[in-house]
Amino acid sequence: MTTLSCRLVQVVCCNLTEIQQNMYQHLCTSKDMQHVLEGKQVNCLGSIQMLMKLCNHPSLVVDGDSSRNNNIGGRSGRNKKKVCYAEEEKSSAAPGANGIAKFMPYEAMGGGRNAPVMPELSGKMFVLWRLMREMRKPGNGGDKIVIVSNYTQTLDLIGRMCRENSWGFCRLDGSISMKKRQKMCDEFNDPSSSLIAFLLSSKAGGCGLNLIGGNRLVLFDPDWNPAVDKQAAARCWRDGQKKRCFTYRFMATGTVEEKIFQRQLSKEGLQSVVDDKEQVNALSTKDLRNLFKLRTGTPSDTHDKLKCERCKIIVDDADAQAAKVLPKKLTACRELLEQLMKLEDSRHFLKQMNPVDHDVSKEDYEKKVKQPMDFGTVLKRLENDNSSNGYVSPAAFSKDVNRVFSNVLKVWDSGQDLAAAAGRLQLWWIQQWTELVPKLMSMRADDEQVDTCKPAAINGDDDVQIPAGYLNERGGDYQEQIRNAR
Repeated sequence: MTTLSCRLVQVVCCNLTEIQQNMYQHLCTSKDMQHVLEGKQVNCLGSIQMLMKLCNHPSLVVDGDSSRNNNIGGRSGRNKKKVCYAEEEKSSAAPGANGIAKFMPYEAMGGGRNAPVMPELSGKMFVLWRLMREMRKPGNGGDKIVIVSNYTQTLDLIGRMCRENSWGFCRLDGSISMKKRQKMCDEFNDPSSSLIAFLLSSKAGGCGLNLIGGNRLVLFDPDWNPAVDKQAAARCWRDGQKKRCFTYRFMATGTVEEKIFQRQLSKEGLQSVVDDKEQVNALSTKDLRNLFKLRTGTPSDTHDKLKCERCKIIVDDADAQAAKVLPKKLTACRELLEQLMKLEDSRHFLKQMNPVDHDVSKEDYEKKVKQPMDFGTVLKRLENDNSSNGYVSPAAFSKDVNRVFSNVLKVWDSGQDLAAAAGRLQLWWIQQWTELVPKLMSMRADDEQVDTCKPAAINGDDDVQIPAGYLNERGGDYQEQIRNAR
């Protein structure tokens, strides 16, 4: 009776980069996401897919920004839509993606399929790049790796990264015929082959393949069904494997991916050790809201919920921290509103409008405008920040300001003086609010302290010893590490 070699399964929680965090917050606070949470939009799968793709790499969601496509111009017409074989890619919706391209660096925006991958823009992609780089160094055993993803677009990026680094690879997705699949597997399993990476679509080849030529396997993104991940993880650990196997489950820290992994634990019967004990096969309203929350400041949200007795537990106090910083954010909102109210065109909207003064009957006005709003009312709500009538977030404040403009455009034609004044104010507001949003997102409470006890950043020196507790932390100059390594 043959015995299998040893296998080590590691859950690798990768912190989001600053660009990913900004994009994630932008998506979660977008109007489309709010409609999902308020029940106005029934289908939330497109929103969840958008967040999951962002966890893989920012460029996967920038393609869904219509404003970017319009700026690119004629080039977008030459890019034909690629046929996708993974189930998760059936939806082409990009809820909340408009305006997200502004977070991407300029050098990563052009070139299409020939653009550099820039793995340093993604926490998970950067960890994968470092893993493959260390794996192929002389003296490390000459291991081969299998990389599994639910998205063919992610496999596209990983394939380009392999090509840029001269790493031989092959790819199996739904477009590969059965004859080619077996030939591909045989070539990868051949020790003399130049292939070092096997890119696998979990929906097209997660079952039945024997890839014993590789002893390292990366599950790049989780699936809602734990059986899918289990099947994919067993491709290398099979009869005939002679090396020790390593399975890495990549997850973006504090994101929807950790929530999916927690659901997998529940489905596998470990629900008793997870905080939330809702129904296993259904998402409650609370679960849905938690999916669209980004938790920062922790190495792993899952680890904290499992209440490990050996490690320090980081309390999830995101709501409390948000409440602390809210007055500071609303103060900045008030300063911007006061600037808006000083503009000459704002005189029409400082108090509740009488439509009769502008040649519109009160009856017609009330038919089209269900919720009247003016700058004076918005200012009063800002001043009532400690009462139930105050704003609970800057997004709610912005919604009321935009309602002032939209109410006018519902009643008066664009050629009329009142509509023209509202249009000029709206253009000014959009520009100023766009500049303020990144500042609001980076605000912290005055009493919030930064942990200064972490070790210094590593400047590409592989011989520096890092304390075990900080292996998941990246230095502040991590984007320079990849350039120095090359």
